[in-house]
Amino acid sequence: MRTYVALVLAAVLVTAASVVRAADPAQGTAPAPAQAIPGSRAGDYVGQDVTIEGRVTAIHESPLATVLAFSQNFAGFTATILAADRDKFPSDLDARIRDRVVRVSGTVTTYRGKPEMALRDPSQLVLAPPPGPGSVAAAHPAPVPAATPDGSADEVRRALYRIEARLEAIEGRLTTIEQAGPDGGEPAVAAPAR
Repeated sequence: MRTYVALVLAAVLVTAASVVRAADPAQGTAPAPAQAIPGSRAGDYVGQDVTIEGRVTAIHESPLATVLAFSQNFAGFTATILAADRDKFPSDLDARIRDRVVRVSGTVTTYRGKPEMALRDPSQLVLAPPPGPGSVAAAHPAPVPAATPDGSADEVRRALYRIEARLEAIEGRLTTIEQAGPDGGEPAVAAPAR
């Protein structure tokens, strides 16, 4: 009976998290490919329509474009939202995705020798699913927040990071259970063919 209650509680938490994410156009859950490509390998896919996954380490906004960096100092893969498309995205995009693992979908091109992707629609930018073994998110954990003089804000941030990590772990476990199906064998719902 306790297992059933735990599963129902986990399902409620996952459903609530999904509803919150789906209400956010920049972080909605879109159908994801079987495997996303790490941002560090984006250069291998120039000219191809793919999904790149990585942590947004920095964001630069100018009158011409908003550039999302997936590596320090904009040295590697970037995703660019041109000024003409900027109004389609949330005005607080920086706060929503900085230091978060996201997936961007589209065609990889090059700009000044570095791989990039143009984002024209918010559906091209979604939060990545919870990290699993070997995922980009597991390999690049969220940075630890900086200490504050009184320590209270720092303590709250650490607590929020722990809660988010636990929720992601519960989501991952629930996904594994759902994929195993009712008898532990075949999945209860077949995955869409890609």
